[in-house]
Amino acid sequence: LVSNRWSKEKLNKEQRAVRDTNFSLRELKEFRQVFKAFDTNGSGDMSFPELQEMIATIVDAALGAGGSRQLQEILKMFDEDGDGLLDFSEFLHVIRKLLDDNWGGIK
Repeated sequence: LVSNRWSKEKLNKEQRAVRDTNFSLRELKEFRQVFKAFDTNGSGDMSFPELQEMIATIVDAALGAGGSRQLQEILKMFDEDGDGLLDFSEFLHVIRKLLDDNWGGIK
């Protein structure tokens, strides 16, 4: 029963994130693959080092002290449960923010 409620809450959260971020189905599939590839421990969550490594493959700014600090702030902004990790829904919001702001020339 608890597992079913948790799964339903997670599904609802993902559906809200999909709606809020307005990514296409193709983009969502690609982001899901990227998320899984950089979730190196298979936890279903992305840690800051995993996020930073993923972003660094696109823009060098993720590796510098200033970029690292900015990324940590963005992670905190969308880390709804405050655990320091991003689930896929939170990850979508982070990616939307980075793209909308053209963070580090990410586009």
